[in-house]
Amino acid sequence: MGVTRGVRGERGWGNAMSDLDEEFAVNDVVVEIVVVLGASTLRLNQILQLGRGAVVELESGPNDQVEVFANDILIAKGEVVITGGDVLGVAVTEVLKSVYTNQ
Repeated sequence: MGVTRGVRGERGWGNAMSDLDEEFAVNDVVVEIVVVLGASTLRLNQILQLGRGAVVELESGPNDQVEVFANDILIAKGEVVITGGDVLGVAVTEVLKSVYTNQ
């Protein structure tokens, strides 16, 4: 069995890994993206009565911005767009300041 030695580089101590390997490692990270169109408050008995085809009114209008979350963190705002073939999408209009960096 071979031994991987730690190397000191620009990124500090760690295993010898090429930039290409690091790029592929990042590409395998799963991020859940959720777009919130609006919100509504319902009582439990109202939720239990919902069935196929039920309509829930949202507390937002058709021209209001949507919120984009990545792993439950608000990262952007945008607006709903219809792409080719009547597919819904989101056009990002504002990327929010990161809570993790000074950007």
